[in-house]
Amino acid sequence: MWAAGTAHAEHSLSVRADKEAYALGGQIEITAVLRNSSTAASWVDEPDERNYYVVELYGPGGNAVPKSAYYQRIQKGVTPGSGMTPFAAGATFETRIDLARLFDLPGPGVYTVQLSHLSIRSNALLLTVLPSTSATPAPAPSELLTGRARESP
Repeated sequence: MWAAGTAHAEHSLSVRADKEAYALGGQIEITAVLRNSSTAASWVDEPDERNYYVVELYGPGGNAVPKSAYYQRIQKGVTPGSGMTPFAAGATFETRIDLARLFDLPGPGVYTVQLSHLSIRSNALLLTVLPSTSATPAPAPSELLTGRARESP
């Protein structure tokens, strides 16, 4: 949710991969970057795993990847505007997201992920998922989504 008088066009959203390729069954962590491109401070919803980004993931055939039971559960009862935080001009807010926790990936291949928040959409990002070579433990829930605001240098 944006503060009154703050245009969405003054914010941008991008997503980047943390690796060139990921192993199926392991963490598939991406980073969302929300930037206040304006010259004025604003306010945004304080992000948490339930109400900030809508994450869309498409598989190798272009079909939507099914959401995990966890993702479906946390999306119920979403209430935007639950807590506002200041967002300085030129600042960015980074949020790490583990797609393997949010979606039931059917197998290896090239996937496309895109995020949105209100009327802002990120770039579409291609991710390569390779066959699993070894079992990787699931991340702790506290490691799923973390965010931090930082001022631009």
